Amino acid sequence: MYGYLNKNHRGGAGNVNAMGKDALALTTSFRPQSRAALFEAATKVPELKVVEHAVDGAGRPGIGITWPVPKRSLASAKPTVLVFDATSFAYLGVADGGAVLTSAIVDKVNQRP
Repeated sequence: MYGYLNKNHRGGAGNVNAMGKDALALTTSFRPQSRAALFEAATKVPELKVVEHAVDGAGRPGIGITWPVPKRSLASAKPTVLVFDATSFAYLGVADGGAVLTSAIVDKVNQRP
């Protein structure tokens, strides 16, 4: 999984911001065992860090993944913390921001569950 993530991420070589965002994109469609493998791979990316006691925008506790603010960002920019359920590894949302309260797969574009 690390080889795939390292080889196929968006952005240039060593772009930890791209790797973090791509890890998020992959987690939303993976089953729990695959998500666990993805998180294991993420531990090998030097600048991705675990936040053991993270909380999403709805106040739910979980485990977070964060990385440094990209160079040339605004001085007010804060690191992103992606929050995941500690048991199921489901994506909950971001710290200091939004939360995923429902998730579904639909048959057509713009269709609502």
